[in-house]
Amino acid sequence: MLVDQAHRERDGTGYNGKLWRFIPAHPITATKVIHFLDHEFTRKKKLAGGKSIPNTSVGASSIRQTINALERHRFRHQSDPEYQAVPESQIPLRQNFTIHELERLARAREPKRLKTTQELKASGVASKTYTENDLINMSKDLLYSPNGNTKSSITYSLCDRGMLLVANHMALRGEDAREMLLSDIRLRDVPLVDIGLDHKVIALIVDSLDSKANTEGNFEEFAAFRHRNPDLCSIGALGLFLFARWHVLQKPLPDFAPVYDDSDGESDDEDENNYDNEENEDNEEGEEGPDGRDQNDVNNEAIKTHRAGIGYRTWYDVVLFPSSISETKIMSPENHRERFNAQKKRLNLGHKQVTHVGRTFGATTAIERGASVDSVRILGRWAQSAGSFDVYNRALPTDAMIAAAGFNGRQQDSYYILRDSLDPPEQLINSIFPWIEHEELALATRLETDGLRAKDQTLVHLLRLLRALRRVILQDTAVQYQMYSDAPIFQYHPFNTSIFHEFSLSSVIALQRTEDEVKRHLASAPERLTIGIQGALSTSLLRIDDLCRKVDTAHALLTQSFATLQNTVRASLLVLAKSAKSSRKQKQIDLLIDNLDDLVPADLLLIANNLPPDSKADSPEHLRPSKSIRLHDHSTGSPQHTVRTQNTPHSIEASSRPHHKEGVAIQASSNPPNPPPLANYIQLPTLQPAQSISLPNHQVLSKPPIVSGNGNIYWHSMFPIPETDSTLQAVQIKALTALEKHIDQDQLQKHRFEWVDNEWLPDFDSFWSPHVGASPSLEEIWKEHNKGIQGRLSIKQLREHWGTRWRRKRGGVKTEEGRRRKVVNLIEKLIAQPGWTEETAFKFMREKYPLSSKSSSIHLKSTRAFIQHYLQRTDIQAEKEILEIAQGYEID
Repeated sequence: MLVDQAHRERDGTGYNGKLWRFIPAHPITATKVIHFLDHEFTRKKKLAGGKSIPNTSVGASSIRQTINALERHRFRHQSDPEYQAVPESQIPLRQNFTIHELERLARAREPKRLKTTQELKASGVASKTYTENDLINMSKDLLYSPNGNTKSSITYSLCDRGMLLVANHMALRGEDAREMLLSDIRLRDVPLVDIGLDHKVIALIVDSLDSKANTEGNFEEFAAFRHRNPDLCSIGALGLFLFARWHVLQKPLPDFAPVYDDSDGESDDEDENNYDNEENEDNEEGEEGPDGRDQNDVNNEAIKTHRAGIGYRTWYDVVLFPSSISETKIMSPENHRERFNAQKKRLNLGHKQVTHVGRTFGATTAIERGASVDSVRILGRWAQSAGSFDVYNRALPTDAMIAAAGFNGRQQDSYYILRDSLDPPEQLINSIFPWIEHEELALATRLETDGLRAKDQTLVHLLRLLRALRRVILQDTAVQYQMYSDAPIFQYHPFNTSIFHEFSLSSVIALQRTEDEVKRHLASAPERLTIGIQGALSTSLLRIDDLCRKVDTAHALLTQSFATLQNTVRASLLVLAKSAKSSRKQKQIDLLIDNLDDLVPADLLLIANNLPPDSKADSPEHLRPSKSIRLHDHSTGSPQHTVRTQNTPHSIEASSRPHHKEGVAIQASSNPPNPPPLANYIQLPTLQPAQSISLPNHQVLSKPPIVSGNGNIYWHSMFPIPETDSTLQAVQIKALTALEKHIDQDQLQKHRFEWVDNEWLPDFDSFWSPHVGASPSLEEIWKEHNKGIQGRLSIKQLREHWGTRWRRKRGGVKTEEGRRRKVVNLIEKLIAQPGWTEETAFKFMREKYPLSSKSSSIHLKSTRAFIQHYLQRTDIQAEKEILEIAQGYEID
């Protein structure tokens, strides 16, 4: 355009013989903007490539945005010399009457423009936003059908899903969702006083200081509760994306440790006092801060904190939903729109908005479900007149949050998440974000070493959120696996393990049974009453169901323990019979063997029913066990799959009742370890309970548990003792009993054992590390060697009991043991010095040899580097050097 104008100015003539005169774009004035808006009113809309769309024109929003952009540029540059030289450029554009009228005219002509334009009809756009069903389909599509099965495509698809659902339930703008940082998210306990004065539920909070409507720079909070539908739950979607980010794509964890500048710790007391006095003069009236303290105290504390040298934390710059280029780079608006539009096209959706659609959806849905307009304004932080009260008010719009979560916004007691009562096994919980405890310990260590300047409350909030997300992820995916078992994310650990599959199956059955029971109980109650008690009743029934399953487990364990005891006695009697010298004694032993199978432990029936004999008549009919059946047919040696049944109207077949130990179902078949999803047999669109559920016979109890000679019970997978060979069974149980004399039962239960060369060898694939690719600290190496980590056997116990056999001739394990042994030897020698303890030794090491990835010394960058580049060097005597320095170390 500039070239064209230059040609016209050079030629000197223009339209109708008039002279052309070049007018520069800057400085921006109302006169120039008026001429430009005349052009905009007649301009056709354009495609992304620049091609005009026939029979279209720009709308009122485009005119408004044009004026906003020009006014913003004018305001930012009004102090420039070229602007100062033109008085008209100092006047805001909207103060010009013509511009004000043009903007009003654009709004007035909007209905007529929409009536005549062809763009809406041609594209088939039926509404501004999508429906809830559309959103469910989008969520399912991103979970089940990512664009490829590569790790990156799975992760970025879950990234889009997390950003989509978070934006919808918090009513976020597109740029607000893109610009969120990892350090902006946390949990908050929100009271719901209609349920109980002390009743609180967790909410996901996103902190923001720079949203579009936040012109005052106030602290703002966007918030969301868990959704009743796991396919629409923003908290679960966020957790699953973070899981994929760190577990599937294996992105490196942020470095949570601060970087200190030596100058940070220096302070000039005189300057600080002067600064304090200036602040006190500005706040003579002692105005209160947001937390109720005197503002002078708040200012002084902030100054002292800064002067104390809090350091720089690189992880504060990590973006929550980042660009694929860098973890600290914000996704571009073009990339966001492109990915969103690609899914719209793939699913044939017809809504108009793109990245801002969640804002409209969130507001519309919340109001439709009973939230007040004012509450929805707060939910999405729409611009409104601000007052001093807004600075102090930190209450969340709970009615809008409840409505956005799929419940009645007018009734707090309608909110309940039944799946939140599911109790995932500890083994599954610890397999997700396993480095949390390591980072908590590292933070505590920094606080001890560096004092208050190492304080990081934001990190505390993040680690608390990640702890909660462990359970949320497992609870949501337990339901989703039964519907979308082929989703690519479920091929990764721990979702590909039998323990998760069993937890998923038993959880869905329990949820369905509970919802069925709740409907039956509340069928004749008024709807207003049922809303208030449905959540409490559902939770109570689910807990009762869990208790019944645990009773079933106890019954199964005791019955199988008795069976194992029978087999052990039978094997012993057979040995005695063979060695018996008199025929009379041999006949007596044979008679005992014949009568052994007829022995029935009467106490088992009482324990199985879990009720005293005189209380059974008062128990509810639908919760009373109808019968107990033996779980093993000793005449054939084959397991029977019938177990205790319940007299429920829609009871599951006895052969399909899952049995649990700590929330985990036990499989009874000898074949498939992973039961197929329940969705293969029943429909689960909204988790409505089926009238009857019939599962294949192989989805029941696993092989019977193992009982040692001391009466301790172990799962068959821990000690795989064969049921058919009674002689070998007796030898293996004797070895297990001997093992218990040296090792605690709880430690044994943390391992799986293999029978090798007439002894039980524990599993040991690798040494412990906080997460993939990370080095443990010196303290963690010492702890694993002496005490064991997470309840497992220590290296010291392994060496003392099995020598080197526990390594199974694995070269990598032997090499790593040699490395870690260097650290253990060093700590042992430090502790052996007079007056030294473990605490003294590690304090000395932290002070004299601080390990940090930011260190300029290569041997101090990590524990691995310290061992490899210092302790294992052959050209120096590192251990001797350390011990010599330790001799001069002053012990507190």
